[in-house]
Amino acid sequence: MSDMYYGWYSINDYGALSQNEKEFNANLAMSYLRRTGFTIYSAAGIVGNMWAESQMSPGQWQGNTPFSGGYGLVQWTPYTLYSDWAGNEWENNGPLEMQRLTYEKANGLEFYPSTTYPQWRWNNFAELAPTEGMTENDAVNLAASIFLHNYLRPASYDSESTRQYHARYVFEHCHGAGSMPIWMMFKMAKTGRGDFYG
Repeated sequence: MSDMYYGWYSINDYGALSQNEKEFNANLAMSYLRRTGFTIYSAAGIVGNMWAESQMSPGQWQGNTPFSGGYGLVQWTPYTLYSDWAGNEWENNGPLEMQRLTYEKANGLEFYPSTTYPQWRWNNFAELAPTEGMTENDAVNLAASIFLHNYLRPASYDSESTRQYHARYVFEHCHGAGSMPIWMMFKMAKTGRGDFYG
């Protein structure tokens, strides 16, 4: 399995990302997560939170203040949680940030039971799917909330419904390789961005 091409859009390139650029990055993130063992529901929960945390930019600094606070797609805080692990190529590196997430999953890092969701760990979260009586939207909302509470653990949970909204949007519009809109596949192939293996 090949890694994704280093072609993510980043806010540090020229300013805020457009909606199409955010969707482009979200497709890359969904593709990677689905190929590395996450269901479409758990992947959407993660990527919906990324959208809220970083506007899908791997180069996003918390408060737009470099070397202070959080960094990247999930706003690792302090940023050295990611940068020290990643080495010299850590900045604006969407593929490496995605690899960090799967490294954390493989090693049981950063994802801990919360009082709200005490039964969820990386492995059963990765396998999250609708159960009897649950809609697909219910499963996506649950995934977004679990990732917020058990991984991100912010000071305030006021944005939970917004993160669920982003997760549902990603679920509906950014499926990743294999199920992304044909226009996106042509765009990615033309620009040399993305990965269509798996």
